[in-house]
This record gives sequence, structure tokens and C-alpha cells, in this order.
Amino acid sequence: MHILFCHDTYYCKKRDGTVLSYASFPYSLWERRFLPYFESITVIGRKKKLRADETGVLEISSGRNVDHILLPNIHSPIKRLTKYRNMYKRIKEQVERADAVIIRGPVEFGMMAAKAARKLGKPYAIDMCGCAYNKEYSKNNILSKLYAPIKFRRAQYMVKHASAVIYVTENFLQERYPTQGISAYASNVEIATPPEYVLNSRIERIKSNVGKFNIGLIGNFGSGLKGLDLALGALGIVNKYRDENPDKNLPDFCFKILGQGFAAQWQGLIHSNDLDGKVEFCGTIARGRDVLEWLDDIDIYLQPSLHEGLPRSLIEAMSRGCPALASDAGGAGELLSDEFIHECGDTQKLADQIISLMNNERRLIAAQNNFEKAKNYTIEELIPRRRDFWEAFASLAKERLKSAQM
Repeated sequence: MHILFCHDTYYCKKRDGTVLSYASFPYSLWERRFLPYFESITVIGRKKKLRADETGVLEISSGRNVDHILLPNIHSPIKRLTKYRNMYKRIKEQVERADAVIIRGPVEFGMMAAKAARKLGKPYAIDMCGCAYNKEYSKNNILSKLYAPIKFRRAQYMVKHASAVIYVTENFLQERYPTQGISAYASNVEIATPPEYVLNSRIERIKSNVGKFNIGLIGNFGSGLKGLDLALGALGIVNKYRDENPDKNLPDFCFKILGQGFAAQWQGLIHSNDLDGKVEFCGTIARGRDVLEWLDDIDIYLQPSLHEGLPRSLIEAMSRGCPALASDAGGAGELLSDEFIHECGDTQKLADQIISLMNNERRLIAAQNNFEKAKNYTIEELIPRRRDFWEAFASLAKERLKSAQM
């Protein structure tokens, strides 16, 4: 069987035809998660021009039995209106060639593919990884905010009529986007089982209280969805409180940011929050061991996002025993207890939580709790759930194909 996979991930194509992914969609993912059940895959994503400094960081996504069709970005309201018909026609052509469709998230390309699949009688499955309303409403323009409830209803309809849906959250997305099809739950984040020495090293770091106190955030900070502006606002409050209350003995801190984006656009906000010299943009590094080692040097991890499914970076931080704070976007509340969750956009609450978590005893408790919670997202826990789900969808698709050929 041949499947069509739709998502809004950015990809770029090198001169030799090799396709690189800007997110976690390397060839090994297709090989491990989908090719055991389907013979070949066509991936639809957004095209982006490759920068010279990105070639060593991005992962190869193309390979045997996997090809890519890269389409222009139509995520702005104007482009959706002017380019919808042409994009739908191109996506429908690919749906016609496929035996089944897999859609990741409530994205525009995916909703077009679902519409075409329903019209053509093709089965489709959804890897439901985020909330359509939250993502659209969090964008800083009035048209997106007006479109948010419309997109929410479109996504609900898509999920309701899907043949199968696998949710990344345990409850959050299921409640907002129920389905009539096969359903399962498995985070899209896979981590290796963290060894005990990681927690021991974290405890020793907290107790020793030596060196600069590092606060960290991971994510693409160009879009604004990761809440970097909110983190800077909260840290400005923390810095002022620290200066005004020397008797509290709060540590001096450095805010480290890992990910893609242009640091220059944030300098004004850094200066206005009196954080000059306290912010370090770390650029991008290879996923896996390098990111985990970076997290080992972070004392509090922040996830003040405006939109999330189940945040990968937060789970990775927790797997290193890192104390963490997050907004209530998406499924973060399924990872952290209420005392470490703040309402989206509440910089004062986040600042209060940072100040509270600078206490060594509180960080020790958080480190141990986070380390244990992260074990629920190990490969050993998640792979069997995913395997059962994709086997069930593949069987359903084969039955549909057999019936259509009779």
C-alpha cells in the first residue's frame, strides 16, 4: 500500500535531490514508524530555502520508498484565500494516487487532504498533536484570531470523521476533538529510559549550588508561539525582585535559549526588561545526546508556550531531572503538577514560580518527580501502543482497498 503523509513541517531540497527536515522527521522515522505497515510514502510539507549554516544540523528525510512534495506556505489568512483552490487540487491529486492518508495535526494541508479523502472514499488517520484553536488564536493578528473558531470547527469535523486517530495527550485533545473512528493515545515524544546516574548528578548539582544559575528554553523563537517574550518579561520581574531583595539571596542567573530564530529581533525586549548580559542565544545543535547534555546544565527549564500538543522539550528536560515550569497550553498539565503550571500569558505568575523554584529544596522535589514522570514516555512504553494503532489502521486500509477492487 502507498500512503500520503501530510503535515506543515518545513523541508528543503538540496541540489542532489536530498530532502532535509526542519523538525523531527528524519528518514529513520518513516522507516521505523510507517514502512513496516505500508510499502511507500509520499510526504507533503512546506518548502523552505536552505541556508548554508543549516546543512550540518538538519536531518535527511528522504530515502528508499519515501519521496516528498514541497508546497508553498499558505498559513497567512490572505494566502489561504488566494491559494486554497490550487493547493487543494494538488493535494487531491496525491490523495487519488494513495491508498490511505495520514495527517499530523490540524494543519491546512492536512485538512485539505482529509476533505479529499472523504470525497474519494479513502481512509485517513490523524496523529493529533495540537489544538487548532489555540495555535491560530495565539498568532498576533486580528484575522487569525477571527479565523481560530472556524479552524477549530473544521478540525473537529476532520477528527470526528477520521478512520483512526492517535492522540499525543491522555485527555486534553480527546475532550476537544472526539472521534468516531479507532482511537489510541501515545505521545509523539520518544525518549530512552533515563539512567539513574542522571538523577544523581542532578541532585548533586542542586545541593552543590555552585556556578551561575541557568534558566533554559528550547524552541523556534521566530514565530512567538514558544512564549520567549513572556519568559523575558517574567525574568525581568525576577531580576528586579532580586535586586530589591538582597536578603533573599537569590542567585544571579543566565537565560539560555536553544533553537532557530534571529537573536537581533529580541534585543529591544531584553534591554527593556533590564536583562542585558543575562541572555545567551545558543543557536541550534543536533538532536539527541547534544540536547540532553545542554539540558544537564540548566537549573530551571521554562515552557511558557502559547500553543502546544505535548511538549517534546519539556519531557526531555524532565528526563534529565530538570525542574520545570510550563503554561497550561496543550497537555503540559498532564506532565507537571498545578503548582508548576501558569495560565498562558501570565508573566507575573511565571515570575513568582521561578522565584519559588530557586529554592534548593523545592528543586530537589521537582527533580525527582520530573525524572519519574518522564519514564512514562520511554520507547518501551510508547512503541507497543503505536505499533498496535498503525497495525489496526493498516488492516482497515487494506480491507477498504480490497472492497474497492471487488
